[in-house]
Amino acid sequence: MADFGAVASVVCELPQVYPHSKVDPNDLVRLAVRVGELKALAEHMGATVTLVLPRQWKGSVPKTIHGRRIQGQLSPWERGIYSAVPCAASKRHNVLDAIGLGIWFLQRKGKR
Repeated sequence: MADFGAVASVVCELPQVYPHSKVDPNDLVRLAVRVGELKALAEHMGATVTLVLPRQWKGSVPKTIHGRRIQGQLSPWERGIYSAVPCAASKRHNVLDAIGLGIWFLQRKGKR
């Protein structure tokens, strides 16, 4: 079981189907189920959970541009942590999205 410890707030992107997307909708269904499971677990452990649609926090900016903007908001130390995350190169954009969602949620000031 995950240990949320003293975490009071959790933010998670809610998967959304876009009409002309090449993503398999079944993959999004599986992801949405997992998001629901994690939401229930976090709430059970006392955290407040906020679900956010992709366009709410990142708009419709192309992924490459948005990724550069997120990295531009990180300190050198934070960029070092991001670079050290063990992750397949093809999935690294997901780590950057999670960081960006957290920055957006915390309303951190920086470049946009």
